[in-house]
Amino acid sequence: MKSNDSIRIVRFADEGFDLKEKREGTSFYDLEVDDYWNDYSIIREKDNINKGIYGCYSHFYKFNMMNLKDTGILGFRKGHRINVGYLPMDYSVYARNMRPDCNKTRIVKVFKENENPFDKSVYLTQDDSYWDAYAWVKMKLSLLVRRTEEYLQLNNTKMVPEHISEIFLTAIDIENLKNRKRIFFGFPIKCIPLTKES
Repeated sequence: MKSNDSIRIVRFADEGFDLKEKREGTSFYDLEVDDYWNDYSIIREKDNINKGIYGCYSHFYKFNMMNLKDTGILGFRKGHRINVGYLPMDYSVYARNMRPDCNKTRIVKVFKENENPFDKSVYLTQDDSYWDAYAWVKMKLSLLVRRTEEYLQLNNTKMVPEHISEIFLTAIDIENLKNRKRIFFGFPIKCIPLTKES
């Protein structure tokens, strides 16, 4: 894979790469991760943690097609059109806040400031949970490809789980997609190249 390649982005939806507001559930951290083995932290109330954002769920590079079976996580998308586009390797997108280990270890941890009532000094306490691994952080696609390959190697598997392959595209990301196509559901996904030369 060359540094000037673009990475395959796929969305299974008849409506295409559509924009919807995501308000509930997980947060979007205004932070870019350069190395998923480093520890990052943000402070609640000080750093930008966004709950409402417009965009759509997609998958990049490799993913598990078994998710589209009737009993899979994406079973409700079975039969939908396959929407394909490409983004450059150095392009940053929102991805899950997880390392490639089997424990879904968080990369970014959330803290909050507390005031000592006796001397008014400020101290930090951790203010997140296991579910914050499902929050969204920005990472370059080249780093996400590396995380995918490392996940496969560390966990001795050929199956990429949804939390590793899923990304969230914003309106700007969708505008930047190149070579967009809509394909009927039965088309073999392996025939769609993982990368394209930019």
